[in-house]
Formats: sequence, structure tokens, C-alpha cells
Amino acid sequence: MIKISDAVREIIYQDIVALQALQQNLLNLSSYADKILKKVEAKGLKDVKKGSVVAALSRVAVDIRRAPQYVPRLVIESIIIKLGLCTVAFRNNAKNIELIRKVKEQCNVAESSFFTVTIGVNEISIVADEEYLDSIVNLFSVKPKSIFTHLVGLTVTVNPKVAANPNMVHTMHSALAVKRINIVEMISARPELTFVIEKKQMKPAIEAFQGFMK
Repeated sequence: MIKISDAVREIIYQDIVALQALQQNLLNLSSYADKILKKVEAKGLKDVKKGSVVAALSRVAVDIRRAPQYVPRLVIESIIIKLGLCTVAFRNNAKNIELIRKVKEQCNVAESSFFTVTIGVNEISIVADEEYLDSIVNLFSVKPKSIFTHLVGLTVTVNPKVAANPNMVHTMHSALAVKRINIVEMISARPELTFVIEKKQMKPAIEAFQGFMK
């Protein structure tokens, strides 16, 4: 059994939309109390009055409003657009790891080309110019786990002074999420982030980021 205030705090910190609204004094405490009342009762294993939840929300709000903004001020220095990309994913195993060491050289990738490799726990993902797709697939000689073509890379450079601030990536993700833009791959090289998306979504993605341009 936990205190009502602790239960309310736990619930609100798991609801990022409500958390931001509470911090900006936009959350209707009475309506939100109705929404979470059953959850609070379940956590406390006892009947709870709505007024007690509203009071707990008010106390939590005081602490939240003293904290830094959860959506920080983002300053984008530049956006570089790279057309004609593809992604290829293979299983992560010893043989494919060995091939990764050779793929860039054997595919004769130019220095000016876009070519990145991410080695995950289960997969190896390659993002490259589409002109190298056939060469990559032929070199591995096994069926890829996935292939995506007709992609665009948006490389966003943020102000170095704010690059390390909490929730910067969340802010950019949120800007794309509002426009229902699917992120196929994301490549990080601070203070740069490259979002690989479908070409047909390039225009709304750029519009989403333009509001953050200095």
C-alpha cells in the first residue's frame, strides 16, 4: 500500500502529455482526477476520494513547475538534405560482422557518399546511397532481414550549447510525431542527428523543423 500522493506522482510521471500540461498550468485537475482515480485506488489498494486526488495533483504541480521545462528550447543551426538513400538490415553474427569490415571498400564507396553502419544486438543496419544497394546485397550473399528504398536523410545540426540538454531528441521526435512522420532510421553524431524518412514525407518533416531554426 502506498500513499495517495506517491501514487498520483507515479501516474503523472508516466503520462508525458499530462506532465507537460501540468507544468504549463493547462491541466484540468478535476477532470484528470476522474481519469486516474481507479489507477490511484489500485495502487493504494483502498477507496480514494476524488478530492484527495485533486489535492495530491496540486502538491505535485508545485514541484513540477519549479523544474526545468520538459520540452526545452531547441535551436537548429542547419538542415542538410540527402536524397536517394536506402537501408539494408542483416542478422548480427560473426560472418556478417567480418563482411562489414570489407563492405565499404569492396563496394567502392566514394568519400562524398552517405554510408553508415549500425551494429545492434540482433541486427546490422546499413544506410547508404541507393546506388550501392545491389553491391551490398550481393556481397553478403544472404537474404537481408529488410530493405527500404526511396528514403531521404535530414541531418539536423543543433546549437552545441544546448545539444547536451535533456529531452532535445524527444523535442525533435515530437515535432515529427505531430505530423505522423515515420522515422525509418536515426543516426547520431552530436551535435548532429540524421533522421532517415520516406521521401514522400520530406516536405512536412522540413516544415516541422523550420520552427526551430535560429
